Amino acid sequence: MTMLANDEKIGKYSKQIDNQELIIDMDITLSNIDFVKDLPLSKLTVKSCPNIVLEDIPDNVKELTLINCDTVLNKADHLTKLVWTQSKTSKFEFPSGLKVSTLELFGFTDIDLAAFKVFNSIQELKLGNCQLVDISKLKYLVNVTSLDISCNQIMNISYISSMNKAKRIIANKNQIRYINFVKQFFNLEYLDISDNQIQIIDDLQQCPLLHLNFIYYMICLLFQHSGK
Repeated sequence: MTMLANDEKIGKYSKQIDNQELIIDMDITLSNIDFVKDLPLSKLTVKSCPNIVLEDIPDNVKELTLINCDTVLNKADHLTKLVWTQSKTSKFEFPSGLKVSTLELFGFTDIDLAAFKVFNSIQELKLGNCQLVDISKLKYLVNVTSLDISCNQIMNISYISSMNKAKRIIANKNQIRYINFVKQFFNLEYLDISDNQIQIIDDLQQCPLLHLNFIYYMICLLFQHSGK
């Protein structure tokens, strides 16, 4: 069920879905979201609101998605999921007290990966199209079960071997040449390493993959793992 939000100021620009998710869409001069605290929401999506100020996210919002919003999050200690994409701001500033289990960032070209050292709560991480080259600082994220680092410039992916709880890794469209790291991933079920510079794939034979996206070798490896 989809309905317009009750607030007259933003009603025609927004949708409230199942009384739990509010989507604010269109380029409007919305300066804050204080009104959200009075709505029974757990999910909030804000699209194309370049002037919005998000100094204090209401406690009832647990999942926040920002699309094309040039803003700063000062505090987000109660969020469990943060998705931020298509921002005009190239630098990502970590909000105070961030403890999300899911973090998805797209298009940020200036991310201090060293700051991830204190974010052991992250289980799902996406850093897409962020011009990443060195991901050595991600080695501290030992609780990650799903990782997406696609569309970057990464050559050495061995640093993520500490994420041996990972079940899903997407690393397509990078500059990766070696994948010996996969021997450490006994729980890995999905691996996408297409559009890289990989030539030696012997290490994949020791990995219990259920799905493999590797354009040139996908068919023969699937037969090999199935015992045919």
